[in-house]
Amino acid sequence: MKVLAEKVAPRHLVAVDESYVSLCTPIKKVVALRGGSVPEMLINDRYQGVTLIGALFGTGELLVWICSGSINEEVFVRFLYRIKRRHGKVAVHVILDNASYHVRRRVKAITQNKGIKLHYQPPHSLFLNAAEEIWRQLKEWLHCRLFTTVEALKKAIEAFLQCHRKLNVRLVNYFS
Repeated sequence: MKVLAEKVAPRHLVAVDESYVSLCTPIKKVVALRGGSVPEMLINDRYQGVTLIGALFGTGELLVWICSGSINEEVFVRFLYRIKRRHGKVAVHVILDNASYHVRRRVKAITQNKGIKLHYQPPHSLFLNAAEEIWRQLKEWLHCRLFTTVEALKKAIEAFLQCHRKLNVRLVNYFS
């Protein structure tokens, strides 16, 4: 990946990743009276939340979609088309992990003809994808906050994205 970052102009290099954010944020500390009972989970349905798909461009720009459902190959290809529209006729190089919908033949065939070059990371190498840093910062920002509805969670994520339009993560520096 470092060789790729040296050969491709930063504006044509994109790291893409997905993450799931649940209504149940991890609570790191709980305060309870001595001898009293520890409060149970405040929200029982930990399966409610949103799926995020994000692209971190080599210039530091960030593009994030907030999806209510899960991400499949159709949603993923539409997201790649959105990235490609920003680049025009110039080829865009996308760095991906090995999620099942990233490596499907249909995805590879569709993107090959559209000027989207897919580059896959080795398995179990989260540290190589700079887009993982987006999710780390987001989850750190959201931790210990209580959300009672998915809409409240979406608003909090949008607030984070407004505050962090340009993250302090640069793809070219990430590989050096």
